[in-house]
Order: sequence, then structure tokens, then C-alpha cells
Amino acid sequence: MKTLISIPTFVLLETKHRNFYGFNILSQKCIYLPPLMAQLIKHYLKEGNFEYYQTFSNANSCHEFDGIKYTKDEIDYYIGKTLFFKKENLFQKGDFKSRINKELTADDVLYNISNSKHIGFEVTEKCNLDCKYCIYGENYNHYERRNNKNLDFNKAKRLIDYMFELWCSSNNQSINTTKLISFYGGEPLLNFELIERVVDYINEIKHKYSINIQYNITTNATLLHKHIDYLVEKDFRLTISLDGDAHHNSYRVFKDGSPSYDIVLNNTLSILNNYPSYFKEKVHFNSVLHNNSDYIKIREYFKENFNKETEISELNPLINNSSNALFKSMVDEVEKSGIDLNQLDIHPDIKSKLVFLSLASKSRFDSYFDLLEDENYSKEYLPTGTCLPFSNKIFTTVNGNIFPCETIPHDIPLGKVDNSTVQIDYLEIANKYNSLYNSISNRCSVCYNFNNCKACLFLDILKNPNCPYFSSIDKFSRNFSKEIEFFESNPIQYSKILNSVHNG
Repeated sequence: MKTLISIPTFVLLETKHRNFYGFNILSQKCIYLPPLMAQLIKHYLKEGNFEYYQTFSNANSCHEFDGIKYTKDEIDYYIGKTLFFKKENLFQKGDFKSRINKELTADDVLYNISNSKHIGFEVTEKCNLDCKYCIYGENYNHYERRNNKNLDFNKAKRLIDYMFELWCSSNNQSINTTKLISFYGGEPLLNFELIERVVDYINEIKHKYSINIQYNITTNATLLHKHIDYLVEKDFRLTISLDGDAHHNSYRVFKDGSPSYDIVLNNTLSILNNYPSYFKEKVHFNSVLHNNSDYIKIREYFKENFNKETEISELNPLINNSSNALFKSMVDEVEKSGIDLNQLDIHPDIKSKLVFLSLASKSRFDSYFDLLEDENYSKEYLPTGTCLPFSNKIFTTVNGNIFPCETIPHDIPLGKVDNSTVQIDYLEIANKYNSLYNSISNRCSVCYNFNNCKACLFLDILKNPNCPYFSSIDKFSRNFSKEIEFFESNPIQYSKILNSVHNG
């Protein structure tokens, strides 16, 4: 039986501009509070009554609170308004666990995989680099060991057939969506023959299914000079792994320890010079933030050299015990720089502001179903921000083990593909996720970030007793106030940020 914990649901906020706000975490209602009303609520939340203020309201003269004079009528008015909010349960205590009681079903998993946008293939375990922070290196234990194997084409073909059938089934609710086929490694260009065979096969069958396809590849770019003509011809979306200049890129080295930077830079500039339109539209960058990084200089580097932004990723937290010192030194240096790691997965200037606007708006709807609900605050959530199984991607390793993405640990596969079958048990997957959710729900039930959590169950929580996204009421209040302060100082940014997101 789940134990319910009753905690305050109303958060009183004060910004550095001496403005006051109240936010109810369950109903997601945010209100501006006049100064005296904020003082009344603060007193009421602490004492449970208004006796102190009522002694002033019984007198006829004005009384000063926090440098502002109020008449008896004004004091009575704000007491009455506060009592109205109390009557409407704005200050009630509640439990978050009842809001994170939602459980997955087999039908949920079937729906997700049928509407998944993305198939990812680990093309090969081979790599010609020895990046010091690679998740397949000696610093990590949670991923399949590297045996220099290649993905067998029959396994890839079997998964393609399986997914194309689901995409054309009645469970698929997507309309006119482009599906993504991505190739990862190791270094995927070391098994270029498989990539060609997969592309040829999909191009052969996609017309029968009336499905649009976009091909993606993530590469260290050391072999691009051999295969760029083909990638351009097939209109691949190309992601180049590059951490910045030679210093920032110093962890990306060849097996003999020699730097890869000059080769990667020359190959990248060659694309820019020979295929400028393709480079502008299809070439993207990914950088890993570590202790040799200077975030501002990295952004300047990509802007000055390629007129591009780079997607910046954090170090994978699932480091093994023997490498904790190295990992901690990298993370500590990043944290000292003052960078908000929560902002790194999209443009850093708008990420946290977008999250705030989403959370603070009572008109926030995560789906059309939310729009049709009479009471949005009755919505149930799954614990954490973990992607639902296959909601975004289905990924297979060279061994045929199936996962919801390429980054989560390989000790919890969700299925298997071999040369003849695809084995995915929807009910077993639902039960597995529900069991994992139950194991961490006590922590989530006292977290004020429960309905806007970005934590991944597999990366951030299962191996870590302290969730990096956990938010006490004080931490939530500080962060919320900080975001409000931004819009108080920059009101024009409200529409600018929303327009940036709307326009993609």
C-alpha cells in the first residue's frame, strides 16, 4: 500500500524587485499578490489565523506595513480576499504521490511504438578513436562490451519490416510524419556497406507504405572525405561530433593518442566549401561539455568557423566507481563555470524560460486530451521525465538488443531482434517500467518538480541515490522567482521566446 505524504502545495514567491506571487503546484495557478496580501498569506501559512492583523483592522487610523500605509478598509479587504483563496483551497496541503499514480499498460506501449518517429541502428562496435569519456570505454560498466562486431543486415531488415508494419497499422495516429532512420557506432562509417544496404532496402519498400524517410548519421568525421558524396546524394542529416577547437577537442583522440582535431576540421571545411547549401541545411554539431570546456568560447568557435550553433551534451553520469574521481573533476569544473546544465539540450537562452512559462501557465496543455479535460489539475503523471518506451525512438545494438534510445544502460533490454524474429513483449515492458516507477515514487512524492521533471529514470536515478533534479520547496521557490525576475526585467522577451519556439 502506498503511503501518502501531505505537504504544502502553495508556494509564496518574492522577487528581487520586491514583487510577490503565489503559485499552487497542483492546480498550476500563479497569481500576483499585493504586498499586504503577501504578508497576510505568509502570516496565515505560519500561524493559521489573522489575529495579529485583525487588531489593526479594528482601529480607525492607518497602519504601516513594510513601508506602505493601509487603511482599516484596505486591511479588511485583503483579509477577505485571502479568506476567499483559503475557501477555494489555494493553500491546502496535499500529496504528490496521488498525482504520480499513473501506470503504463501494454496498450500504451503498443501505441507508443506504433507512433514512434525514429529507428536507430548501432551499425558497428568498431571505432577508430579512443575518446576518454566514451560510454563504451573503460570508465563505464553499464554498456555492452566492445567486440568489434558489425550489425547483421538481416537483423536491420527484420526491425525495419516490423516497424513499417506498425507505422501502417490502425494504432498509428500520426499523419504525414517523416520517419527518421539513424546510424550510430562506434564509428558508423566503418561499416558503410551496411548503411548502403539499409538505405537501398528502405528506398525500395517505402513507396509501398507511403512513408517519408529522413536518414541521419552521427559521426566523428574522420572518414567523411571518403563518403560525403554518397551522404549528400541521399540527403543525410549529418551530425558531427566535435567539442570545439583543438583544446576543447583534446579528449577526442585516435587509438595511439594522437589528436583528431585537424582531420575533422579539414573534412568539415571541405563540406562547407564543396557543398555549401547542404552544409547549411543538413550539417549539425554535437559537443560534450567537460573540464577542458569554455562554454562561451565553444559557442563562439562554431559561430565564427561554421556560422552554426552546436548541441551541447553533459557527460554521461553512469561512470564506474574506479573512474569517479575523473568524472567528478570534469563535472566540478563545469559547475564552477556557472553554466545551468538543465539548459543544454536546446538553445541555452530560452530553455529554462520556456519550462517556466509552461509550468506557470494554467493554459498549459501537453496534448489534445488535456485540452478537453474539465479539470487539468486532476491530471495524473508518471514519475520522472523518463520518455515512455519507444515514444521517440527504437534502438537496436549490433547484438540485436532493443532499447528506447542509444544512451540508456544496456543491462535493461526491452526486446530482441535476430535474423528471423522481433521479440517485444508489450505487457512485460509495461510491468518493468511500473516496477521501476514504484521503486522511486517515494522520492518523487516530496519533490516540487514532480510535474515538470526532466530526470531520466535510467540515467539519473536508478544508479544514483540523489536525483540531480530533486527540488525542495525552497529550491523551487528560488528557481521560480529567478525566472519571474527575468520577465520583470525583460517583458519583451515573453513574446520573443514563445515566437522562437513556435517558429521552430
